[in-house]
Amino acid sequence: MLKKGGYLVLLLLIAGAFCARAAVRPEWTWKDESTLNRKRTNTSYVFKVFKTEDKYLSRLREGRFYPLLEYLGERYGADINKMSLDSLSTGPGAPVSYRIVFPENGRDATVWAQRVDVYSTVDNNTLGGPIFEYYQLYAVSEKDQDVVFDQFEVKERSRGVAALMNIVPGIGQMYKGHTFKGGVILGSELLLGAAAISTHAKSQYYKEMVASGAAGTGSWQSKQNSMTRLRNISLCAMAGIWAFSIYDALAKESMPFVYVSAPDGRNFTLAPSSDSAGLALVYRF
Repeated sequence: MLKKGGYLVLLLLIAGAFCARAAVRPEWTWKDESTLNRKRTNTSYVFKVFKTEDKYLSRLREGRFYPLLEYLGERYGADINKMSLDSLSTGPGAPVSYRIVFPENGRDATVWAQRVDVYSTVDNNTLGGPIFEYYQLYAVSEKDQDVVFDQFEVKERSRGVAALMNIVPGIGQMYKGHTFKGGVILGSELLLGAAAISTHAKSQYYKEMVASGAAGTGSWQSKQNSMTRLRNISLCAMAGIWAFSIYDALAKESMPFVYVSAPDGRNFTLAPSSDSAGLALVYRF
């Protein structure tokens, strides 16, 4: 019986270790692009996620436009060295849009883009030192198409709603984007629940054997006590994990997600952008 109890404690320790680790990472960095594209209110643009790596984060930031331009070059067979990029805005506080122009069949083709969000992290488990990972989320129009970008907002899901959803432990974590953590919590509760039911059934059986005066009453009594203790341990562990799940839902940040709403109808007008290099408005590559 002690051996089973030891396995149960080990299970709880492993579950606790996994639950304690949950990076606050935007959902769009690991979810499929099709998930985002289903949120659009129109099809004049698509979401594209770009990931680049380098030993220096500053170098990744300086070359932030290259993944976008390389994507357009591959898609339309354009020469990246002949592309130009303008930073455009609708006014103070408005999102910056980018106009990419490149020659095609004796004329200029145009693509519009908006950078929706950016995220960076560092991977210390690589040979030769840490490597920075730089993620960018863009909304990119089709070539030579009148684009209507939606409004984009990156925000956190409600912690209160997540706590209420943890009536079923782990569901709140899944709602916040911590899918693995939520799965560990829910799985632990199910295993502990099964253990509690099993040990309770055995405890009742041994109790009946003791009450019937069967041979070896002392042995039956010892087994009943062991099963009762394991049942109580399982129930206490379930209560502890449930309490932890509610605390975690209230205390921990959710993975940021992209909220998409209908556009406000503003048109593009030329204005300097704080995202440009120096005073230049046009980037040439």
